[in-house]
Order: sequence, then structure tokens, then C-alpha cells
Amino acid sequence: MNAISVILILCIGITALSTLVMLNSKASEAQKWLFLTSLCVLIYISQNYYHFFAKTEQIYMATQKYIYISTFFMAVGAIIGISEICEVPFSRAAKIAFTTVAFIFSVLICTVDQNNYWFTSVTEIPREAYPGYFEYKVTHGPAFYATNIALIGIVLIWVIYMVVSLANRKGHKSKAIKALILLITVPIIAFAFSFVTSLPTYVTNHVVFVGLDIVMLILQVYFDVTTTSSNAKEQAIDFTSDAMFILTPHKQFRFANASAKRMLPELDWENDDDITDFINECLINRDYYESADRKHYEIKLDPLNEDGFTTGYILWLRDISAQLSTAREEEKVRKAKEILVQTATALVKAIDAKDKYTNGHSLRVAEYSKMIALILGKDEKYIEDLYNMALLHDVGKIGIPDRIINKPDKLTDEEFEIVKRHPAVGGEILSEITEFPELMIGARWHHEKYDGTGYPDGLKGDAIPEYARIICVADAYDTMSSRRSYRDILPQSIIREEIEKNSGTQFDPVIAKAMLFLIDSDTKYTMHE
Repeated sequence: MNAISVILILCIGITALSTLVMLNSKASEAQKWLFLTSLCVLIYISQNYYHFFAKTEQIYMATQKYIYISTFFMAVGAIIGISEICEVPFSRAAKIAFTTVAFIFSVLICTVDQNNYWFTSVTEIPREAYPGYFEYKVTHGPAFYATNIALIGIVLIWVIYMVVSLANRKGHKSKAIKALILLITVPIIAFAFSFVTSLPTYVTNHVVFVGLDIVMLILQVYFDVTTTSSNAKEQAIDFTSDAMFILTPHKQFRFANASAKRMLPELDWENDDDITDFINECLINRDYYESADRKHYEIKLDPLNEDGFTTGYILWLRDISAQLSTAREEEKVRKAKEILVQTATALVKAIDAKDKYTNGHSLRVAEYSKMIALILGKDEKYIEDLYNMALLHDVGKIGIPDRIINKPDKLTDEEFEIVKRHPAVGGEILSEITEFPELMIGARWHHEKYDGTGYPDGLKGDAIPEYARIICVADAYDTMSSRRSYRDILPQSIIREEIEKNSGTQFDPVIAKAMLFLIDSDTKYTMHE
């Protein structure tokens, strides 16, 4: 068995292995290009075999066409496929341009036997070692040299571009890629020199292309050029704003999208090993991660399964800083309201304690207001805000002298005018609490009347905030159902009659109706001081 037969068998085996790698996974773009290259290598060497043992000039010329066409598409496949694996920018337009150049040269190569630009002369010489076979001595024309120089030039320019692009990259992956590119470069240079020296072209060419096939097989197997790389990458780059890492089955870093690089600028993105260490130390087996700029990310690790096997992982990072910030603000507001309620409760107890006859009045008004709001179908936040307003509705009384509040006799007109100031005073006090500006509503307007005859602003109808209209009814009910210095608790029937009589004048009719429902439901008259 001669050397060419051995090389041909070797290439068939390598191509078969490449095919198995592709068939056992969902082929990625890189893998498709590498498989094209591998097939072209097989075509190249098989045609060289027939070329070597050509019995006629026609067979010799035909095999020459297949050899050159496969060479161009082999170069294009290797350039694009290896660039994909190395994650070196290679635009769609560049891919189309390379493929177009290969197609144009393929069309030109089809004219090999129709002019003298490729071979100026072909001499048929019988082979002594192989009776019945001929060796063809050719004199190459300008098209032959131009085509080979163009092909070698394109490949060398690409090699330089790859070396420059990978110069600053670190980590085991980048080191391996650089070594493989070096392995490709050396035989390419030897291939180029075979045209200007006495190096045996057949041997050199076959060594180059067998070496290229081996390199591509290593790339496919070692770098797992399947769903864990290109396919997942292609889908994730354009369709997610989350950070995404592609990991191997052993959880080694392979790829990160633009969002990941934007979210984690503190990482050395040129060093694959450092990124792998970071992922395993800071992200794997954790639910959350806090970055250097104090942002918070939710972590999710999804396995990539294919035919029952785990072919890799996708690690997701979702920025939840805004949600956490909102949650913190809500918690801050909740705690502030809790403190406010506690402070307000202590304050109203102190205020109510000034009048021995109205102790507990503010707490009861707040409870009655809450009960009315429930009947009206108000939501939880509305009821909570209403309760706090009602609790502090009489805060303005803090400025009224004790002698007036506790006077057992009827107030003079002058004293009553002083008492009437407490809504405005209370509104001014509570307006200072800028965190909860709505608190002042109940304090300022709970003495307004539906017909506009109330105080301090003489508001009428719906111009009175609904909160204040509810507190007004609750306040009036508690005043009538509590003891005073000049009377005892009024009978429930009298209170009901008063509220019904003043519906539409002092009270909002809808709210008064809700209060009447509460009174009618309280058959044992438990709602009193």
C-alpha cells in the first residue's frame, strides 16, 4: 500500500469521526463550516489519488478542477469555522464575501482545460513502475500562480488577523487555540514554499490537509462545538437583556453575551481561566450575587440536555437591583408608617387625656371610620390611610388651653372661636410630615359640612375630601355616644335620628347611610364609650 493510499484512508477515518461528532449533537454554525472543510479535505485527497494514477489527460484535467475547487471551499470553511470557535468577530457580510470569492474562483477553475492560462503545456509520460498509467509533466501558466498566491495570501492574512485578535487573551482555551493556529500556519508556509522550491508538492499538500483535518477534529471535540456554544449563543445574544454564560459539562467558561460583560465590568474578559474561577467561586450553587458596584443579581443555572445527556449549562444573571430597591423603599415606608402609628397613638392618648370626658375619642373615631370604609368597599391602603388620618384628626387640640377643654359650663363665643381653630392648627402641624402629606386631610376638614356651612374653609359637597367626610360622621357618632360633663351617653335611637336628620346637610348622604347600617347592625348597642 503506497503513502497516498494510507493518507486517503486516514482522511476517510477522520472525516467519519467528524461526521459522528456532528450527528451526535445539534450542529452549530461553526460545526457546519468545519464539516464542510473536512469533506473538502476528503475530496481533495481522493481526487489527488485519481490524479496520481490518471490514465488519460482528460481524467488528469478533471481531477485538477475538483482539487482546486475543494481547496478554495476548504479554506473558506476553515477560516469561518475556526473564527466561530475562537469567538473572533467575523461579520455576516465577510462570510458572504469569502463564500462568493470561492464560488467565483470555482467557476474560473472550470476553464482549466479550455485555455493556456492554467497550463501552457501538458506532456504525457508513461510510468515505468505502473504499466498502463501515465505521469503528466505540466508547465504552469499565470492563472495557476495567481490563484495559489491569492489563496495563500487570504489564509495568511486571516492567520495574522487571528493572532492579533487573540494576542491579549488569556486562559487555557486561548492558549490551545493559539497553538492550533500555529500548527495550521507551519504547513501553510511549507505549502507556499512548495511552489518555489524543490519540496515534493504531493507530500507537502497531503501533510497540510491531513493536519488541518486533525486540528478541526480536535476543535470540535475539545471545545464542544455543539449546543453549548454557537447555537445557544446565537439565540441568546439578540433576545435577552440578562447576563448569560455558556458553560461546558464540567462547568468551564466558554462564552458570555454582551449583557454579561456590561453587568460585570470588573472581570478580566480576556482570561477564560479567571472567568471560570469567578463563576465557580461566586455564582455556582448560589441564588444571588452582589457586584462591585453594589448591584444585585438573581442567579439561575439551566442544564442543556440532549438525548438524555447533559451537553453543557447556561448560567443566567438577572439584575434585580430595581426590585430590591423598590422592596427596600416599601419596607422603609412600612416601618415609617408603623413608627408614625405608634407615635400618633401615644400623642392622641396624651391629647385625649387633657379632657377626662373624651378620653379614647380619637381611637374610637379611627375604628368607626375604618368600619364605614369597609362598608363602602374601600381597599386596604385606603382604609390604612383613613385610619391614620382619623387617629390624628384632633391633634390641633394640643394648642387649646386645658381650662377651655375641661370647662363644665357652656363655652362663651370667644372660647368657641378658640376651639374652632383646632382643625386649621392640626392641619398645619401634620402638613410638616412631608413623607405622608395626606395625614393633614382629616385634621383640617373633619368639621366641614356637606352643605358648606362648616369650618375652617367652608368647603361643600364633593369639594370636601372623602376621607374628611367619613371622619366627620364617625366623629359626630362618637361625640353623641360618649359621656359629656353636661350629659350621659345618648340613646342609640336618638343618635340614629340625628344622623338621618342631618344627612345631606352636615353629612354626606352616602356615608351617613353606611353609618345608619352600622347602627342598625349594632342591636345590642355596643358601639359607645
